[in-house]
Amino acid sequence: MRIHRLRLVDFRGVADREVELPTSGVVVLQGENEVGKTSMIEAIDLLLDKPDSSKAREVREAKPVNRDVGPLVEADLSCGPYRFTYTKRWLRETRTELQVHSPRAASFTGAEAHAEVRRILDETLDTSLYQALRVLQASELTSAALAESSALAAALDQAAGTTGYDDDGDALLEAVNAEYATYFTPTGRETGEYASARKDLAGAEDAYGEAEHRLLQLARDVDASARLSAERDALSERLDLARRDLTAHEQSWQRLTGLRERVAEAQANMRTRSREHGWLTEAAERRASQDRALAGKVAAWEELTRRLDEAREQLHEARTEQRTATAAVETAQAEELRQRDLVDAANRAAERLQDLAELDRVRTRLATIEHAQATIEECEAILADSRIDAELLAAIDEADTELAVSRAQHEAAAARVQVTALTEVDVTVDGTNHPLRPEEELDAAVTEPVQVELPGTLRVSIAPARSSADTEAALTAARQRFEEVVHRAGVTDRRAAHRTFESEQRTRTEAARARERLDEELDGQSVSRLQAEQARLSARLTPGAERAGGGPDGARGEPDAVVDGEPGAPPSVTAQVDTPADAASAQAAKESAVQAHAAARDRSAEAAAARESFTQRAARLELDCTLIEGKATMAETDINDQRTALAAEREKTPDVELEEAADHAARQLTEAREAAAAAEAELADAPVEQIEAARTNALALTERLASESNDVEEQLRRLSVSLEMRGQEGLQEDYDTARTVREATRARLHQLDRRAQACRLLHETLHRARDAARSRYVRPFREQVVALGRIIYGTSFDVDVDEDLTIRSRTLDTVTVPFDQLSAGAREQLAIITRLACAAVVEPEQGVPVIIDDALGYSDPDRLERMNAMIGSLAADAQVILLTCTPDRYRGIGNASVIRLERSLPATG
Repeated sequence: MRIHRLRLVDFRGVADREVELPTSGVVVLQGENEVGKTSMIEAIDLLLDKPDSSKAREVREAKPVNRDVGPLVEADLSCGPYRFTYTKRWLRETRTELQVHSPRAASFTGAEAHAEVRRILDETLDTSLYQALRVLQASELTSAALAESSALAAALDQAAGTTGYDDDGDALLEAVNAEYATYFTPTGRETGEYASARKDLAGAEDAYGEAEHRLLQLARDVDASARLSAERDALSERLDLARRDLTAHEQSWQRLTGLRERVAEAQANMRTRSREHGWLTEAAERRASQDRALAGKVAAWEELTRRLDEAREQLHEARTEQRTATAAVETAQAEELRQRDLVDAANRAAERLQDLAELDRVRTRLATIEHAQATIEECEAILADSRIDAELLAAIDEADTELAVSRAQHEAAAARVQVTALTEVDVTVDGTNHPLRPEEELDAAVTEPVQVELPGTLRVSIAPARSSADTEAALTAARQRFEEVVHRAGVTDRRAAHRTFESEQRTRTEAARARERLDEELDGQSVSRLQAEQARLSARLTPGAERAGGGPDGARGEPDAVVDGEPGAPPSVTAQVDTPADAASAQAAKESAVQAHAAARDRSAEAAAARESFTQRAARLELDCTLIEGKATMAETDINDQRTALAAEREKTPDVELEEAADHAARQLTEAREAAAAAEAELADAPVEQIEAARTNALALTERLASESNDVEEQLRRLSVSLEMRGQEGLQEDYDTARTVREATRARLHQLDRRAQACRLLHETLHRARDAARSRYVRPFREQVVALGRIIYGTSFDVDVDEDLTIRSRTLDTVTVPFDQLSAGAREQLAIITRLACAAVVEPEQGVPVIIDDALGYSDPDRLERMNAMIGSLAADAQVILLTCTPDRYRGIGNASVIRLERSLPATG
């Protein structure tokens, strides 16, 4: 079979596409994803298999999703001697057309056309081979199913030089297989009339056994009826005796039950009397407890009254002490204020001296900062035109090294000229004179054309060797890179670059040090702030400035009156503070004033603490008085309430009546306990366990014997009915009939078994012969697979081929791996090799296209290249169709035809 032309219209996503394929050789159909490559294979299958009336799922899925049209497929095919054009449309405007071109022209339409194509395919196409020689997208990676291909079998027979395959042999084998199928299934199980006869025999054996069993069962039932009658009479006598014993035991049980009821009544009466006695005793105890509690509350109230009088006296004393402490605090605070004024005056005198020292320090810092800023500006001006940094310097070093290496390589690869003087002579090289003494040599590499001249005698022209062209190009490139980087740096050579970089580094270091000095002097402040501080200190130290500005920061708002008796100071303070001569004197005066102020502050704090202590004590005592007074009031109210409640209870039940009721309840409780003890003693003397056990056993025995008697009666009744019914069934006649049928069935099965075993022997003999023939033509198939595989894997490649022509294992570099355990890529490659080997073995007129859809996705580039070489080595008479969405995958196949598939859009308007 060959595919010459294929056209798809409205098939899935393909609007209209027509592809003409070469009759033989390798053709690559390449196109992007979803362009419709796999749809072309599906279209051929639908064209050959499904009539135009089919509504199968595959046909419905071929319809475009966005248009209500029917898919159409048209193909030019050749099968054996037939060449024909076959057209078919499904779902909408269905039609089937067949135009046969050879061996005789003919036309068919509709179902007749479909039937004619099926006839041609049945006559000429090896369907097993057609299905096997495919590697479809997303299909399972297994060996091809080639064992059932008659075309491959004939080709391998011919290659093996045997006659194991011919049409007559197939006819005989098919006839034997058909006869074998009437007796056995493909797995060897019995079937048809043979299995039915064996099943009939099993049924006859079962019927015979059943008839025999029923006859024997009748005899056993007659014996069982006699045995059950005797057992029924014995059970009746034992049941009467058990019932008499049960009556006697029931009377004893009734007497025991009455005794138990008397004990329970006595115990209930005792519990009732005990509760009444408890209630009355508890009431008497509660009344006595209430009297004791009332007496305790009266004593507690009297104690609270005494404590209240004591607290009120202490409160009066504490308030007197509080007033005395308040006067002492006011005196101490006045002294503290006077000492604080003296401290402020000493502080202002010391601050003036500190301002003078601070002004001098600020002026020094500003001078240092000004010098550092000038240095930084000078360095930045020098570095403004800097071009060289560490990266550029490294690039210059690298380019210079590369230039030196390239120059050395160029000179090493170039020809050399050596001139040795025999006498004193002047030699000119490229216009440069070189005087040479005897035996002195002139040696130079020829990297460009050179002229060596002996003035007035000879001139020698030397050209560089052609083999140095690569090194010269590398030298030129290295020189250009070096010139480029030195130009960027603004220098002429590597040494100048380093000198410039080092000079700039020293300038950067000097600028960094100046910045460090600047940061150190600024210490987080700005120059403007230091200048403002200088102006502030200068203004503060100007005479009259502080009085005009209200203090150094213009915020104190009080006159300065300490130094030299300036106006505005309190007379008492001015008279005590002298102007200090220096900072040490000012500091000493300040410390003395601070100490005196601290002592006054401590005395003030001590007085305040004492006042606070007296105040807190007075508050605590006042709170205690309030709490005690509240508790005494509540206690008095509680006492009055309890006295009223006790008086009401005694009026309702006097103490004498309550005591008499408690004594009467005690006597009744004693009598109830004695009655309960007497009843319990009588119950304890009775044989309770013996009476209960005897009664329980008598009940169980009576029930068991009655149940057994009923069971025996029921069995006798059923046996009587069964014997009566089976006496009318004719069991002996059924037994004789079943035995006759069993013997007839055995004879029929024996005849069929002899025929079936003879057929099985012939079937196994012929199949062994066919398998032997297959084992002979495995060799040429394996040889073809190995030949193709060694193009990919090398000479160590080998395979083990089973008799059904499937690959069992692959050997590579002496390592054998089962096919199922190979990687996905290796299995895919072997699957393609086996199909191509088959295509190479089968005769061209019996061959079918090899179709490989989007394969080799698991192969690495090196193995993919060798796969391309293997595919390209196939004989030109096989038709191999490769579909791919990756154009580079099959680009290495030298003799392949390439057809590019573009997206097909539906016509509009």
